[in-house]
Amino acid sequence: MNYQHYSPEFKVKVVLQVLQGEKEIGELSQEYSINPNLIRKWKTEFLEKAYFTTVWEERKIFLAITIDHDSCFFVACPGKPC
Repeated sequence: MNYQHYSPEFKVKVVLQVLQGEKEIGELSQEYSINPNLIRKWKTEFLEKAYFTTVWEERKIFLAITIDHDSCFFVACPGKPC
């Protein structure tokens, strides 16, 4: 059986959409053809492993998300606190 491998960037993108309330797990599951339980698993792992830092750059606020000390993602925080 072939399993689809998803990049850390893709997983963070999907999880952040759930956490920010942009889309429900069911919507994302259909949109990306991913089992909803897999998205729930990513969300749980993200909340357990990620740590967050606020970063100021050129008068903009970003949320730096680091997972497993290997990957760092920056998420813009437009007009609202992170």
